[in-house]
Amino acid sequence: MRNPHVRLPAPQSALTDTAPRIPLGRHLVEMGAISPEQLVQALQLQEGQDAPLGEILLAQGWITRPGLQAALARQYRLQQVDLAQRPPDPELAGLLPPRICLRHRALPWLRLGALVFVATDRPGQFAPVRSALAQRGMEAVPVLAAPDQILAAIGAVHGPALARRASQRVAAEYSCRGWHAGARIPLAMVGLAALIGLAAHPGAALIGLSMLAVLTLVMFSGLKLASAVAHALSLTSLQAPLGDRPAPARAPTSTTPSITPTNTPTNTATGDPAAAPAPIPKTEAQSGPQLAPACASAGHRQGPRVQTPPAPRPGPARHGDPPPRFRIAPPPPTSVKPKQEKQPTTVVSVLQ
Repeated sequence: MRNPHVRLPAPQSALTDTAPRIPLGRHLVEMGAISPEQLVQALQLQEGQDAPLGEILLAQGWITRPGLQAALARQYRLQQVDLAQRPPDPELAGLLPPRICLRHRALPWLRLGALVFVATDRPGQFAPVRSALAQRGMEAVPVLAAPDQILAAIGAVHGPALARRASQRVAAEYSCRGWHAGARIPLAMVGLAALIGLAAHPGAALIGLSMLAVLTLVMFSGLKLASAVAHALSLTSLQAPLGDRPAPARAPTSTTPSITPTNTPTNTATGDPAAAPAPIPKTEAQSGPQLAPACASAGHRQGPRVQTPPAPRPGPARHGDPPPRFRIAPPPPTSVKPKQEKQPTTVVSVLQ
């Protein structure tokens, strides 16, 4: 079959989808359209933008649309067509739905038997178009065209269908496409009757408007009161129960040094508690030096030694200084002795 509109000046084998292709940037550099530095900058910009490399180069003004089309034709080995000189065949409009045409910028351009030439400006996204035509038993062959020409051709071919779908995109109950002139007559009659009533009875109309204003104020006040009650209830529901609240921290109690006997000694001869030695005075200054002699004279086992801290280095004590405090030194290690009969003892502790 021969067609004068199909020109193949340099026939080449078409690349399959799995065949490796040289990147578009390398073609542009080899063609001299951009420099390697511009390609590096464009690739850096592409990392932060969701846009093809060719569109970024066009936005930067480094290449032109014809230069980009020539590089794409060289990369994918496609033939370029001019849709302004040779528009698409209107009989092929039903081969692809408008949704696929708009999404992939593809439009059937010419048919030769089972071959359908599809004009597109995105050859990298041609797989869905090929699959859609394969379901009809046809083989799609891409040809390259300018994007503005493709969009204009889609609007010219699928314009009425797109307009109809846009008008029916909203559901009928939410749309005004079902309105007509007859449906507006009752509303206009009600408005006209209201105006006549206002002109005939201005006093009654004023009273009615005042009552309407009072009613609206009452309604707004009720809404505000309801919102305040709901807010208060939400605050109470957000409070934690008493059982889950942590106990308040207690302030540390101050401890005063004192000497308290833990056991009441008894006289070994008589067994009378009253015959026990007198308690040691609780005066801190007197209890230190007299603690060891008192325990020794009472015949009890000597407890922990009480040592006084060394005097401060700077000068003698001044009048009004607090008395020195004592610290308890651990008892010296003792050797293990045979178990003997225990006697009542008095343990004296010094608390600081």
